[in-house]
Amino acid sequence: MGKSTNNNQKEVTPSFGEVSPSYIVGQGWSTDPHVTFSQDRVTYATSWITEDNYRSSVPITATYTKTLKTSATLGFTGSNLIQSKMGFSASFNVEQTTTITQGANVPAWTVWGMRPYIKYNLEEWEGIYYYIDSTGGIVQVIEGSVTGTNKKLITKSNEYWSRTNTTHDLNATTPTPPTGVPNV
Repeated sequence: MGKSTNNNQKEVTPSFGEVSPSYIVGQGWSTDPHVTFSQDRVTYATSWITEDNYRSSVPITATYTKTLKTSATLGFTGSNLIQSKMGFSASFNVEQTTTITQGANVPAWTVWGMRPYIKYNLEEWEGIYYYIDSTGGIVQVIEGSVTGTNKKLITKSNEYWSRTNTTHDLNATTPTPPTGVPNV
């Protein structure tokens, strides 16, 4: 690829289409980036760390520390053109840890547990970008759709769950916590 002698031109390879222009003499947005889809989502552990004292009339103390983690990848993935225009952060990992510490008190007739979750907003972005290519005296406009996904943290926290054996039945079956989506 030859060097341009015109200071207004630069070598660029677009991030869309099959055409690789040699010299770009103009470029910009035909349609600015905009959100085409937005939805709140949650990443969560389906298991729980629990303390079971459901069939005992005596409060107990947890004898060891238990932890449970969940993680999510947030930030932007997709076209660098959208990332630059909108100022989005590159993708990064987020973790949330739930811990039941040694010495935690568990009341009589009770089972309780915790699990971590990460709530975020997912946005799909799209825009139309163009390049004006001037190669060998031939001018052409190369236009294409550019897309990306941005995930923004809303909150990361722990969900708490408990049940009490109100009948004080020593043969009762310990309830199990839900495995579905947290109510957050």
